[in-house]
Amino acid sequence: MTHSQMFRLCLTAALTSLVISGFPSMGRAESQPKTTTSTSVYHEDSSHLWNRLHVALFVRVGPDKQVYGQDRFEPLLWRQSKHLLEPVSHARAITVLDEFLANNGEELIASPLPRALLQRDLWMIFNWLEGTHRDFAEPKLDANAALNAQQQLRNRIVAMLGRLTLTPAEIQSLPDNYLAAATSERFSHRFDSKHPDEPYLPADLFKDDGPWICIGRTDGATAPQHLREENPYTNSVFLTFIRLPRGRSATASYVKQLIDFDLPLLVQNPKKNSRRAFPLVPNPQLPQFPKGTELALVRRALLIDSSHRVTASPLTESVQLRTIRSDVPTLTKQVLADAAIYTTEGMRRNSEWQTFHEVRLSRIQLLTGIAGGLRAVRPDERDFKTGFNAHMWDDFESPLRGQSFRDRSRPFTVKEQCFFCHSMPGVYSFNSFKGDFKNAMQRKDGDQSRSFPLGLLSVSDVTEAAIERRKQHPNWIALQELLSE
Repeated sequence: MTHSQMFRLCLTAALTSLVISGFPSMGRAESQPKTTTSTSVYHEDSSHLWNRLHVALFVRVGPDKQVYGQDRFEPLLWRQSKHLLEPVSHARAITVLDEFLANNGEELIASPLPRALLQRDLWMIFNWLEGTHRDFAEPKLDANAALNAQQQLRNRIVAMLGRLTLTPAEIQSLPDNYLAAATSERFSHRFDSKHPDEPYLPADLFKDDGPWICIGRTDGATAPQHLREENPYTNSVFLTFIRLPRGRSATASYVKQLIDFDLPLLVQNPKKNSRRAFPLVPNPQLPQFPKGTELALVRRALLIDSSHRVTASPLTESVQLRTIRSDVPTLTKQVLADAAIYTTEGMRRNSEWQTFHEVRLSRIQLLTGIAGGLRAVRPDERDFKTGFNAHMWDDFESPLRGQSFRDRSRPFTVKEQCFFCHSMPGVYSFNSFKGDFKNAMQRKDGDQSRSFPLGLLSVSDVTEAAIERRKQHPNWIALQELLSE
């Protein structure tokens, strides 16, 4: 039996054991205490250098003494994190990084796929280090000591990124893990209204002449909110797709109606009893989503090639799906209140007409060939908020102030968090079209401008725009200069 076969066998057995015990790929199951921080991601031996490096950078122990982040697709780091900068975690990370550099750790695993994953992870850590780190929770770090620790990590990670670059041919040879997941037995191909919580992935999402249409901004990168500079974890392309139930032609015709809509997007609220809270409401003449409309947001990894260029990869990091499962409700006072105020009952009513699904990357599943490395987010799953729309404080370090660790750091399930950005009825929650209707309509001087400039674009068009935006980001400019030294 070859080493790679043994690795697959051992990791598959380990993954099966973790699933049985309730350990999800994103972290750990809250019902199962686990105090060891060892993990086997890149090799069956948990003490392998690559595994120890992953633990040092990605795995954390919470105030509840339980372990988180073993296979999470973003690091558990925020702008105000002391982790990796304070003496204990910093020394642990530096020790493993130095061992990797001194012993040519990049040569221990030659396969492009695990090298791509490690490069991806280190690039996100670098971006986090490039940010401003201050306003730490008590006990505060000395500013100069934190800056020195930041620089020491930065230098080592840049050196490692230089060793882990892949040739353009190696990047393009990486597996299309979305296709592998969508055609696996783990997922249905269509949304099932009788079983709305059953995870699904459409196998025809990327089909050129299929029912799904890729749309994007004609003035730059699609999903710009996800790519904001304050989000350090934006080494990705975000692809937006839409599908109407009557097929591709109907979908294209509907999108054209949205693009050509030339009336104000917000109008004065005609209902006096809700006008004080919502002076403006979305224009009811805007063409509404029909029942059965589906939307998808696909996040794909960018990588650094051997010429130190930002390069698109076929690796899918996550997919968020939204289905309009019934007729979209009209803008009653109750509907507006449910959209603006997040209550359990309001979310329940909202879920009667739309359903959310999400799949996320699991390194373990990807490296063992299980469902393309994509695993479904459970209906009751909770996670920390990092990256997109995240807060500044570190959930592991901020005072609990009488709250439990879970209630303070993860008060909502992952799927409930989807409502925060998509709680408006139907097309009014289509943020790629206009952004946040909800906030605008609560202001008397709310934005009544036209939509974002949308177009029917190819995946390659959207990808190129995302790469151009990434190349202009200060973090990338700094990294590219360091790599060339």
